[in-house]
Amino acid sequence: MNLIRTSARTFNRVQTRFASSTAKPDAILGLYLKEIKNYKPAAVKESEVGQVKEFKLPVAPEAPKFDGDVQAEVSAYESQ
Repeated sequence: MNLIRTSARTFNRVQTRFASSTAKPDAILGLYLKEIKNYKPAAVKESEVGQVKEFKLPVAPEAPKFDGDVQAEVSAYESQ
């Protein structure tokens, strides 16, 4: 009986402890985000306005067309 009490007390005392650390700000990430927020793209020059063509989607391809009876050709192939 004494062994059970001792092991129960030992079990209660065993604890996993983790060191708590505070979240530290990342200096590089802070600088990067600050530069992205402050970025202003350069204005488009008037000499470059006509240089780019307007984008047009390509024509959609057509489905292939088969000449004759496809089922007859398949059955002829299978009979060989």
